[in-house]
Amino acid sequence: MTLMKNLKETAQKEMKDAVDITKLTAENIKQEVKQEFNKQKIQSKMEHMQTAYHEIKEDVKEEIKDFFH
Repeated sequence: MTLMKNLKETAQKEMKDAVDITKLTAENIKQEVKQEFNKQKIQSKMEHMQTAYHEIKEDVKEEIKDFFH
């Protein structure tokens, strides 16, 4: 009887450990996905800012050119 009880307790502990590991793995994956998403959002915003900068730069060039001609 004691052997069965020990086996059951060991199995329960190992199942609990497996669940805990799965939860930690899921949380890590969630954080990695979140970081990647944020990195892509930042990259996209930087690209938009760069595009806007170049557009404004060209507009200013044209205005200066028009002003002096």
